[in-house]
Amino acid sequence: MFPSYNLFASNLLYPMHSVVPDNFLIIKCSKIISKNGREGIISFAEGDEQRMLLMGLKRFTKYINYPNVVALRNTIAEKLKAENKYCF
Repeated sequence: MFPSYNLFASNLLYPMHSVVPDNFLIIKCSKIISKNGREGIISFAEGDEQRMLLMGLKRFTKYINYPNVVALRNTIAEKLKAENKYCF
């Protein structure tokens, strides 16, 4: 029903950890979990139960340590430019 995401497959083949920290991937994962959880809760719960479950989902999937995404993308671009090829 839900699409499967293989966000970490590229890290097994290529050393992306040296360029992109883990928290960049954690942000993507938390957004995917939140979206799919919200869809699931909305599909089976109604009324107060739905409201309480959505509040719990929001509480437990909250991520507050956002990295500077622009700086991370610039770092990736600099690495690509230095190697003059797509290395990921």
